[in-house]
Amino acid sequence: MEHFIYYPVTQYHITLSFILRYKNKNHLNSIILDEDCFSESFIDRVIKSKWEHVYVLKKYPRLQNFIYRNILYKFKYEEIFKISNANLVFFTFGDNFINLVVSSIDKNNHVLMGEDGIFPYYGLAIAAEYNNMLKNEPYINKLKRFVKCIINSKNQFNIQRVDKFLIFNPEWLPQELTQQYKVEKVLLGQTAIQKVFEELTCLYEYKKETIFNNIDMIYFDSDFSVIGVMTEREEYALLCGIFKQLLGKKIYIRLRPHFDESISANRMGLYHALQKETSCNFTMSSSESIYPWEIVFYNNMDDLKDVSFMSPSFSTALISSKKFFGKENNIISLRNILLKSLPISHHNESIADLIERVKKTYVFRSISTPASFDELEEIVNCLEANPTRCRATTRD
Repeated sequence: MEHFIYYPVTQYHITLSFILRYKNKNHLNSIILDEDCFSESFIDRVIKSKWEHVYVLKKYPRLQNFIYRNILYKFKYEEIFKISNANLVFFTFGDNFINLVVSSIDKNNHVLMGEDGIFPYYGLAIAAEYNNMLKNEPYINKLKRFVKCIINSKNQFNIQRVDKFLIFNPEWLPQELTQQYKVEKVLLGQTAIQKVFEELTCLYEYKKETIFNNIDMIYFDSDFSVIGVMTEREEYALLCGIFKQLLGKKIYIRLRPHFDESISANRMGLYHALQKETSCNFTMSSSESIYPWEIVFYNNMDDLKDVSFMSPSFSTALISSKKFFGKENNIISLRNILLKSLPISHHNESIADLIERVKKTYVFRSISTPASFDELEEIVNCLEANPTRCRATTRD
């Protein structure tokens, strides 16, 4: 009997961990949860669910946390670093401590990498480019990353430790990745998926709302000014231009979940200001945003079946309904409009290639990537007239 240990650091990773646990239900399944990423009350609920063991990484005051996670990690987290003969499943290269664990655990463990949103569907080059993309992030964050690297170089992503990728849609992968690395397709039928999402609905204590009644479109917030891709002023100007093309539409703004409530409040304020300036018809809910989008979609599938999805990037939320439930929605990715506001260093052609691969698998609905506000208006009008047949021509 094998032992699988999952290490999620986002709500999406939690969803994947529960799905993979069901897939591996005939084996031992454990999970690592970090108090820096999840609340104590949430961790307590996970502990009460069906896991062989739950490893909890305690949260400490800032200086202690830094010392424990960069210098004294093998002593402080001995239980983690002494894991042996297991399958460690992690999902992201963007967490320094996960990278440290992956690089430092015994070589007799197998290291498996799951999906992190649309990674690795657009290839692995982003792992090397990631830090360069955050040009506008606060200076203190850049300094922290630099100091951590000086103190311990093992907190950098080491692709050589990955034995295999666990992938739901290998048909979306670039050919070079499947040629260079071992890929296992995650296969789970809809009956099994339904069981997992019923459990997740209970875990998150989600209750179906009427907030999605009569919605025309869902706009997925991408937090670009929060993560440092652009300034808040630049983001506000971009969003103004977008929403002025959507007058008359009832738009639900799906905010990203944040551990820090002040960030959520700031994003709500941004969209309230945009609503006032553009006269758009927005609906928002800070309480709904704390739930993983996949759980929200599962519980509101009927209300969302004819709703268009829009995002300034090509985000996970746009395609997760297809990935997990086989349901297609019309998608408008505004990445080509966004790229005009960003320096050339942010122009990742591998994303455009991914969109083309995903488009080929959409049978009943369309994926559009307008390059201008005029094209956006044309696509929105086309979808309104022919929601199941609109195949607007756009440029990548």
